[in-house]
Amino acid sequence: MKDKPKIKEVGDLEGLFPRVKSLELRSKADIVKVNRFEAHEIFRKLCKVEFSEGPKVNVGLSFWYHADSDRWPLIAECAFDYEIDKSDDEDEEKDEEFSLPVILGSMGLFTFLQKQPGWFNFNTTTKTSYVYDGL
Repeated sequence: MKDKPKIKEVGDLEGLFPRVKSLELRSKADIVKVNRFEAHEIFRKLCKVEFSEGPKVNVGLSFWYHADSDRWPLIAECAFDYEIDKSDDEDEEKDEEFSLPVILGSMGLFTFLQKQPGWFNFNTTTKTSYVYDGL
């Protein structure tokens, strides 16, 4: 297992997330935990799907636990991700954009999954909102 990066200031994030620089934050500004919470995350890859156009999309579930030893997660979230070919794309900003076919396909898949009985709670929130508003 890799060592976790030491993140104490905004500048520590810039190597991990290059677009943080574009936010024009003070590099020496302290990073603080929201509601003193540190998520213990487990991510499970489920499958890859391919829509009519665009790249294959990775589908997975992310579970946040209060502690590593907890049996039940505090919250879970369905996640979509894909890789793009950077060799043909010189615009770094486009590397993080989802194309319209991927957005529509992902929305359709997520809507289908939500209709499965007993699998999803329609009146829920995102993991981030849960930490800000629920803790």
